[in-house]
Amino acid sequence: MFDQVGSGSLSFKLLAPDFHIDSTDPRWWPSPPSGVPEVVCSGPAALVSNCCQPPPPMFAVNCQAYPLSCDDSQMCALVFDYDDAVEIDLGSDVPELQQQRDRYSRRRHR
Repeated sequence: MFDQVGSGSLSFKLLAPDFHIDSTDPRWWPSPPSGVPEVVCSGPAALVSNCCQPPPPMFAVNCQAYPLSCDDSQMCALVFDYDDAVEIDLGSDVPELQQQRDRYSRRRHR
């Protein structure tokens, strides 16, 4: 639509969408029954490099069922992707684009 109206550029800001994450959502992975091992897994203080095989007396974890990994804080953590999408209607949510759409629509109906 913008290409058909004219050349140039158009700058606009989008409002930040609100997200709600719920740990009871079926996409959320549960913690292992024995808990996530509180172990440093990276760097000079690392006790393990594999969070699924923590040192005794902690229990091994089935990482196929519970995706443990070393997180950014160098600690073992439950790590998984949780994708959520928000639909944004640029034609309605961005006044600058609404003006372009209205201008194009008036040109087509003349």
